[in-house]
Amino acid sequence: MIEPPAHDRVRRLYGRVNELWSEHRDDLFGGACGFSVLSGPPIERPQVMIIGANPGFGVDDDQPCVEETWPARSYIQDAQWPLARKIRAIFAEAGRSSHLERAVQTNFLFFKSSTIKFADDSRYPWEAVASGVRTKLERWCADEVEELVGALEPEIVLVLGIAPFDVHVRDASTVLMDRSGRRRLLAAGRIAGRPAVGILHPTGAQVAGADWSRVAAVLAERIG
Repeated sequence: MIEPPAHDRVRRLYGRVNELWSEHRDDLFGGACGFSVLSGPPIERPQVMIIGANPGFGVDDDQPCVEETWPARSYIQDAQWPLARKIRAIFAEAGRSSHLERAVQTNFLFFKSSTIKFADDSRYPWEAVASGVRTKLERWCADEVEELVGALEPEIVLVLGIAPFDVHVRDASTVLMDRSGRRRLLAAGRIAGRPAVGILHPTGAQVAGADWSRVAAVLAERIG
């Protein structure tokens, strides 16, 4: 069987991430957390590609995640993590649940941490990593993700979190404000030439149910 071009490209990406992990594991919390690249198999021209800030390392995690290749099946469809459940709920309200069957999910940073910023209850905050290492890995991963978006050519990219959206997406414009009028709820732009929308993080922000319904309505319009 001839391997799809996307598989070859992503297989080589996993090799590069493993090399970088071997080089810097001692710099990353003594190797406590590990890394994660994709939530499931790479798919060319998916209807949706979902990108978060970085993969988390939860309170119940006690071993580093070190991946040689992608999971055989995507977790998005049935994982019981709060983020996965919320993504499914948003897509269900948008009438686009079937799109998650072929969705590709990754993060702008592949290396795991319990939080991005320092917090009282955070075991492994990303900000605790030496600044030179952080900058190197953030730039490297962001470049790889942009190339991956260009290679897979998703119909639309969904960015989880307005902060990472602002960093990585070009030609940004605000589409929705929340009902208070103080926070951007949904924004639009482009990454690697592909249409992108960014939303407030589904589990990191207190968002009213009515506002999530507004988000679902816009996604229904923009996701074919």
